[in-house]
Amino acid sequence: MRILAFFMLGFTAWASDGGRLLGTVSDPSGTRIPDATVRVTETATSITQTKVTDGQGSYSFQNLPVGRYDVQVDAVGFKSIRRTGVILDVDSKVVVDAQLDIGERNETITVSESATHVETVDTQMGEVITVNK
Repeated sequence: MRILAFFMLGFTAWASDGGRLLGTVSDPSGTRIPDATVRVTETATSITQTKVTDGQGSYSFQNLPVGRYDVQVDAVGFKSIRRTGVILDVDSKVVVDAQLDIGERNETITVSESATHVETVDTQMGEVITVNK
């Protein structure tokens, strides 16, 4: 009985129903920006999560719920940038790199995602099925 419970717990911890959102933040010369604030907001629920880029200007949100997201990136001495309409599917890995222009924070650049999401990071194949009730 204990062995079965152990395997079930392991399978539950391994199973994922969300996606990953990751990327790097850099300036116009390509130099990565540490300590930039990256904020993701699921548009349907307005739930927001925030991360700060590491010393190499990288960030990663693990296991975000499936949905449509807005991504806001801010750093001291740079103009903010906002990407809208970023779509996360089941087990997807979406890369959103941000290049910030030097300037004041009172100006924000907004980039809308309108193209179909294409998985470019993983070779895993999958399909999202919508069931109407």
